[in-house]
Amino acid sequence: MRSLATKYQLSLMLHQEGLRGKYNDEFIGYIGIAVRTRLPHQVRYFKNIKAKDFHEAYAFIQNYFAVDILHDNLCQEVVLRTMSDIFRAYRGELSAWFKQQGGDPKGRLTPFPDVDESDWKWLCDNIFATKRFQGTDSNPINQFKQIHFSRKGAWGARAEEKYAKEQATQQETPLNEKKIVEDVLGSRSGYIKGQGQA
Repeated sequence: MRSLATKYQLSLMLHQEGLRGKYNDEFIGYIGIAVRTRLPHQVRYFKNIKAKDFHEAYAFIQNYFAVDILHDNLCQEVVLRTMSDIFRAYRGELSAWFKQQGGDPKGRLTPFPDVDESDWKWLCDNIFATKRFQGTDSNPINQFKQIHFSRKGAWGARAEEKYAKEQATQQETPLNEKKIVEDVLGSRSGYIKGQGQA
C-alpha cells in the first residue's frame, strides 16, 4: 500500500464506458478494498447501505487519494457507481464460495476468508440459503416469475405481459426452451439455467 504521506493525484473523467484518468486502476482497487472492508455485509442490497457507512469508506479512499468525495459530485458519482459494481461482483464471489463449500447447510460452516462469522451467518440466513436465491425452479419461465412477481402479489412494469406471452408461446410452438426464453424475455443470461448472471 502507498504511504499516507503521499497521495495519488487523480484527474477523473466519467464516460459511458466508465472511469478514465491517471491512476484509474489504483483508484478502482482501493474502492474495492473499501467495499470489502468498510461497507457492511449485513445488507440485502447496495441501496440499503446507510450514509454513515459510505462516509467510512470515503475516508479510507481519501487516505490514499487527493479527492473530496463528499463535495465533488463527479467524484462521488464515480465512486458510488464503481462501489455498486464491485459490491455486486463481491456478492457473486461470496455466493460462489457458499456453493463451492456444498451449499446449505455445509456452506454455512466455512465462512469466506476475511468475512466475520456473524456476517457470514447473516448472509447465509438472509440471502444464500433462501429459496429465492437458490432458484429451486429450473424452468426459465418460472424463474422469470420469481424475479418479477413481488411478494405483495404484483407484477413489475411490463413483466406480466411478457410472462403471459412466454406461456402462450410455449403452448403454441414446440420450440426449445432456450429459444422461447430469448424471443420473449430477451437474451439476459440469468433466465437460462447454466448461462450465469447478467
